[in-house]
Amino acid sequence: YIVTALFAEASLVIEAYNLQRVEDSPFRIYQNSTLTLIITGIGKVEAAIATTYLLQHYPITQSTKLLNLGICASTNNTLPLGTLHTIKKIIDIQSTNVYHLAKEGETLGCVDKALSNTKGMKPMLVDMESVGIYLAAKKSLPTSSIMIMKIISDYGDDTLSSNSKIETLITPHLPTIKAYIDA
Repeated sequence: YIVTALFAEASLVIEAYNLQRVEDSPFRIYQNSTLTLIITGIGKVEAAIATTYLLQHYPITQSTKLLNLGICASTNNTLPLGTLHTIKKIIDIQSTNVYHLAKEGETLGCVDKALSNTKGMKPMLVDMESVGIYLAAKKSLPTSSIMIMKIISDYGDDTLSSNSKIETLITPHLPTIKAYIDA
């Protein structure tokens, strides 16, 4: 499974794997014979609902894995825009709960609304969906089957990237993303 918040985060994967739209409501879902992708919308709650829907309505097997692919902000402006990061730990910024995923990677903070000011924040990557996706997915999948990959799109300046900018940021990482999906 692939879970994205935005169509722009999903479009290159949809094209690369020739996924066909199979549902429009309650969520846009694309599929081929081996891969299912859902577009959740923005935010933890939307992401959790969509991930739960996906896992309840599409079959899970022993080899099922879930990839959350998307853009994120960085509170550390020494990390270049457009860099791809795997996530080892998620921190829910509001509750301060911590969730561990992988042995290697970056820390991802999950917030309820887009950042407009990063002053005083620890250096980290920040998104708005990862906690919802992770908490929903871990009900059905082992943590070892859940992967989060984020690409830095901004430095928390409250600007939403355009669709074309998001696709441009993802394009150079498509081989890495495909290698994970195909493994």
